[in-house]
Amino acid sequence: MSTGHGPIVLVDVQAERLRATVAFLRHAFGPAEVRGTTDVREAAAWLTYERPSVLVTCADTAATFGTALLDVLRSHWGPVPVVVTRAAPPNVARSSSDPVTVPVDPVQLRAEVARWARPGAGAIAITLLADVLALHARAGRTGVLEVRSPGRTGSIWFEAGRPVHALCGDRVGKPALFEVLCWNAGRFVFGPGTAPARTLEQDLGQLLAEADAIA
Repeated sequence: MSTGHGPIVLVDVQAERLRATVAFLRHAFGPAEVRGTTDVREAAAWLTYERPSVLVTCADTAATFGTALLDVLRSHWGPVPVVVTRAAPPNVARSSSDPVTVPVDPVQLRAEVARWARPGAGAIAITLLADVLALHARAGRTGVLEVRSPGRTGSIWFEAGRPVHALCGDRVGKPALFEVLCWNAGRFVFGPGTAPARTLEQDLGQLLAEADAIA
């Protein structure tokens, strides 16, 4: 299966996890279609030189370097699909002899990359919106995250990395945020914006923990 344009670029600071994911995706899409690195500067150079068909990164890597890479993408190519994956659950103990776990279920990862690695995909893919929210919160950003899924739109406003307002249809505040968090795929764009109201008082970590508790 060929993507037909631009490489699939993987960025992950954990070398063994990167090798496992690159090997799997090369088997699915072909060796020439997939490029991976643990060096964020090298990734930025790739993204500056050539528009990727899709960028894949794990949530813990994205939380540290994701906004810088997204800025490079936007400044050179506009909206580019990005798949953010979650690592193995932190409460699952692993010994050093255990095999490396692919960040998400391999079939799910292959399907998500195949969905977005195609010509004309002018948006950002999200497998786990909570990870994307954490990326912007950790970066201390101020603005509004507009999330769109078929037939649905949600908006989440941040001030210095703290969510202060959410709107989804006729829902506001936590009900709106929790509704958007139920979406497992869609498109988003983060841009400037001032919250028209303040309906969220907890920090993002508390909100995500509450969302998990009622899911």
